[in-house]
Amino acid sequence: MNRLVSTNLRDVSLDRLPPARREGPARVLFLHSCQLGMKTVALQLKAYADRAADIDAVHVDLVPALWVRALGKRLLTRRFEVPATWDLQAWRGYMIWKSIVARWLRGPLPIDRFDVVHVLSQGVAGAARRAAGSWPRWAVNVDSTGELESREFGYPRVLCRPFISAERRMFAMTDLVVCQSRWARDSVVADYGVPVERTQLARNGIDLSEAPPREQRP
Repeated sequence: MNRLVSTNLRDVSLDRLPPARREGPARVLFLHSCQLGMKTVALQLKAYADRAADIDAVHVDLVPALWVRALGKRLLTRRFEVPATWDLQAWRGYMIWKSIVARWLRGPLPIDRFDVVHVLSQGVAGAARRAAGSWPRWAVNVDSTGELESREFGYPRVLCRPFISAERRMFAMTDLVVCQSRWARDSVVADYGVPVERTQLARNGIDLSEAPPREQRP
């Protein structure tokens, strides 16, 4: 069941979170990036969790505030837009969300209220790094990797390196890496050394019963 669905911390309060001690279903916190196709994946996870009797779910959609969008925006020059890799856009976004989510988990979203945390995707999962004390199990859901973007999309490797290093540390400290394609899974295993048994292939899909009639599409 879905106990709570919130945009950022808008509806989050202690009385709306799972009990401090587990009393039945697994207490699961979903942190959703809602950019592009990630928004569709988040919708599917919410629908599935709401039908699952063995899950007590809290969903938090991570929607960037104005200051986050400003700091994460691509740099511009007078004549052209600088490619995202040249201004370390992915790295900047990672560090911004790492700070935000880590602060939330120390306060409004106390980590001891959950047995599992599922983060979509690695761009907002920096706070998943373990700290002292009792922490839940962590799953990070990815559609690609920095290594793939460098090798197959031609982004300069030297500029992808900070994000790749962050991914490597994060993957080593998470309990499960959920991969949206075999392409991504092969990279997680071969490029980052994650044991295959610590990965899960979960391809994307859509619910065709909810698709609008064809005549209504533009």
